[in-house]
Amino acid sequence: MRQICIYLLFLSILVSCGLKYEPVKTPIDKEKVRKEQIVSQLNDDFTKQGKSYKNYAFEPSTVLKPPSYFRLDSLYEVKYKLEQEGKIDKKLEEKIQLQKNIIYNDTNFIFYIENHVFSITEDSVFTMLNAEIYTDRTNRINTIEILESVNLDKKLGNFYAYYKLRQSFVSTEFEADEAELAFYDFYQQKAEKLEGTEKDEFIQFMLTVMKTANKISSLDKSLLIKEFVRYFVQGQSRNYLDEKFERMDEFYDDENRLVNYQIDYQYLSKQKEISEIKKVRIILDPYLQLIELKYL
Repeated sequence: MRQICIYLLFLSILVSCGLKYEPVKTPIDKEKVRKEQIVSQLNDDFTKQGKSYKNYAFEPSTVLKPPSYFRLDSLYEVKYKLEQEGKIDKKLEEKIQLQKNIIYNDTNFIFYIENHVFSITEDSVFTMLNAEIYTDRTNRINTIEILESVNLDKKLGNFYAYYKLRQSFVSTEFEADEAELAFYDFYQQKAEKLEGTEKDEFIQFMLTVMKTANKISSLDKSLLIKEFVRYFVQGQSRNYLDEKFERMDEFYDDENRLVNYQIDYQYLSKQKEISEIKKVRIILDPYLQLIELKYL
């Protein structure tokens, strides 16, 4: 109780003297401030260019230190272990002070690397970008390296962020599971081989698969195939009541690699006053993209 009274008295003295108590910032606080300043700088820069910027996500920061800093870090690790044992090493203290002097005269600087996912909209063109941003100790942006730039449907922006950060997209409340990580690996291997418009279209389709999996809360292959068959055949006007999946086959090559899916699908087509049962054969590639659609 006496300690609490002393603490309250200390605070009252600070207030009465017009002083403001500011707690020491933790590394987490500093990282938050740094990212906020990056967002502010990018927003200002793109606004001046007549472009609309939106922050989607950041990965945890990476610190890029000169070699002299690593030497100091290792010395402090030794000091910490000795302090845990109640020991003091005067020669170690001298080495630490010497290394501090070396760092003080080092012309190299610490840089912070931020992996950032954001969007730019210009003249109705929506572009998602994944970039590495290098900042100095004052949080000023030094370099921006664009790792990937993709033109997309604006509605898929969140899913692009999930993809680049390898987060869960089936249920965004949890960490990505093994099935989702395998999904990312499978589609990314294909995306990395593509360029330009072809790559944009493939990534957009991949994000559409992710959005569909999120809608049905499942990455079950058969459920996803059914969703895309309905879309390719019936579009937005879907009749589930009279539909029938007569066959869903997988075909493999001589090396046991999946080549395609073949599905025979039946549904009730209604046009004006005429109703007709139609049968369709659909062939999808391993990524669920449409290869062929023909009526039987």
